[in-house]
Amino acid sequence: MLLPQGPVNDAGAALAAARDRLAGLQPGGLRWTGIGQVLRHLFTHGYEERPPTAALIAELMPDVRDTAEAQLAGYRADWTTDPTARAWAPLGHTDHPEQGRTATLIALALLDPAAHGAAAREAFRTAGALAVGLCAAGYALLGPAERAEAVDRLRTVAATDRGGAALTLVRALLALGCDAETADVVRDLADRGVPVRLPADALTAAPARARAALVDSALRDLLADPARNLADLDRTADDVVSEVLACGPDHHDQVRDALRTLVSDATRTPDLRWRAATRLARVSPDEEAAAYAYLEGVGVPGTRRPGP
Repeated sequence: MLLPQGPVNDAGAALAAARDRLAGLQPGGLRWTGIGQVLRHLFTHGYEERPPTAALIAELMPDVRDTAEAQLAGYRADWTTDPTARAWAPLGHTDHPEQGRTATLIALALLDPAAHGAAAREAFRTAGALAVGLCAAGYALLGPAERAEAVDRLRTVAATDRGGAALTLVRALLALGCDAETADVVRDLADRGVPVRLPADALTAAPARARAALVDSALRDLLADPARNLADLDRTADDVVSEVLACGPDHHDQVRDALRTLVSDATRTPDLRWRAATRLARVSPDEEAAAYAYLEGVGVPGTRRPGP
């Protein structure tokens, strides 16, 4: 399916483009009809796209609402007609996974609150951790009360999560713009031994309080398991050190202190201690030189390696 300028590759971009184009169109025309077809096609792209797509249809294209509702109701009634559900079949699913059922009900509620609102609320309130995380942003589109409920449910579920859905729950809180709440959840997870690690771009984009908590969690995890979190020299783009330093100079001292701890820890393997020393070059050449001098002075076996 095509928008006026090309194929649909990204649902968020397609929704933004559709909103822009609809602003200058009259209902019923060829381009209007084409955009409606594109939006209904987005229902086949994945479960998370369904609520925002339905919300846009309900807001701007009421003439498409009935067709869209019938399409989603059909998917709900018979999972074998749902392209997204069929994609799960090779994984052993013989029905919609929970997040699929929940997201579809939320989308239906956005199209017709009176007919589907109660079922959507019940589905979200009883969903498991992963479905809550994946569907929270869509549920929040139902209104201010549902948004507040989504945030509260994310926090409640995260308080007992053992790690399986932690990253999804944190991402959902960030998507809802919850700075303080995200920080609280991340710190609680870290205290329970559940680290949350975001890639550098998402970590950098996080609001201040959440980012500080995420940095603390990542560096705590670095010290707990440096073999997993401290990349070797040929894989330095995606390790904890690189991710945290990408957030800017405010966190350089924390990275320095964590790496110094690893360098000076005699319980660590020589390879890890030298690796930490080399990564100190990302903080400053002087820090790297001091770490090398320390390791050589205490007789840690190993050789200097050029820094990244």
